[in-house]
Amino acid sequence: MDTKIKSVEILPLVKYDMEELELARLFDKFVPNHNGAEIAPAQVLCMMIMHIMVSTTPLYRIEDWLHDYVDGVSEGRVEAGKYNDDRLERTLDRLFAAERNNLLAELSAQAIVVHQLETQTIHNDSTNMTFFGAYACDDPKAAKMTRGYYKDHHLDASRSCLA
Repeated sequence: MDTKIKSVEILPLVKYDMEELELARLFDKFVPNHNGAEIAPAQVLCMMIMHIMVSTTPLYRIEDWLHDYVDGVSEGRVEAGKYNDDRLERTLDRLFAAERNNLLAELSAQAIVVHQLETQTIHNDSTNMTFFGAYACDDPKAAKMTRGYYKDHHLDASRSCLA
């Protein structure tokens, strides 16, 4: 009898954290399987996250990675070939079209609860903006962009106004 050894590395920890954060439920809520795909977008997105967290191979090689990680015993039987780059692309397109801000807000709130994070002070830095190219200056009420500096002291070389 041949013994087959599979490397699991940190995959069980990643899966545990994803389950605690209810990531599959959130993905299913914001990227539902309305078209009845054979593999729900939530499952594809979770698989992609697990791949990104534990693998150094490109995402288009997720099929090869699945052959090494999914044994059908500790994991449910998965047909690795069904996680091809076309399916991943369609799923990412659907994620892009979803309400990602609300998804991130709910995920953040879930992480705060699950990990009992201190939230007396929350800092959301959205002050750095970069503009490239020329902008028409026809509207006198339009915001005027001027040369300035980022907080990290890099020169902002843009000079135009925002219409």
